[in-house]
Amino acid sequence: MNNTKIKKNNSLFPVKNKYLEFLPKIKEEKIQVATTVGLTFLGIILFGLFAISPTLTTIAHLRKSLADNQDLFAKLQEKNKNLSILQQKYSTVEKDIPTILSALPQKPSAPVFLGQIQTLLVSNHLNLINIGSLEVELTKSEEGENQYSSFIFNLSADGSNENVLTFINSLIHVSRIASIDNISLVENSKKGNTQVTITGKTYFKK
Repeated sequence: MNNTKIKKNNSLFPVKNKYLEFLPKIKEEKIQVATTVGLTFLGIILFGLFAISPTLTTIAHLRKSLADNQDLFAKLQEKNKNLSILQQKYSTVEKDIPTILSALPQKPSAPVFLGQIQTLLVSNHLNLINIGSLEVELTKSEEGENQYSSFIFNLSADGSNENVLTFINSLIHVSRIASIDNISLVENSKKGNTQVTITGKTYFKK
């Protein structure tokens, strides 16, 4: 009778027995699905990292390039501003450049300078007695590479005292850079005039 009971009990739960048989398979399938999903997400993350990494590198390079270009642009703006200021300053002195160049020529041009002196003598109604020049060297190594030379000039003339004084004052209008080393005035009471003797230097760039 016991055997019969057991058979009857087994026949009462056929579905349960089958479910119990499938439990291990269901668990395995769930594990497989979970593993597949996990690996899929991991693959997506890794792919995303590999895909984004070059983009991030590109962005970093672009940012650096932008910063460098902005710095360069700022420097160019500053340079342009400085050039504009220099242009304004140059425009201010541009009209004086010919005068400056003629004041310190590249050559002695002694005849030209002495001709200017004689023109002043005539315009001030003085009689020229003598005029001449003697070239001398001026060394200025302590002032750098710029070397200058000069020549000595001397002249004698006579005329009224008033005209002599006017002539001396007009020497400052000579275009060349010149220095007066000595002026001698001698009055001639018999002739009623004054004789002037001047010694000086004028310069040129060698």
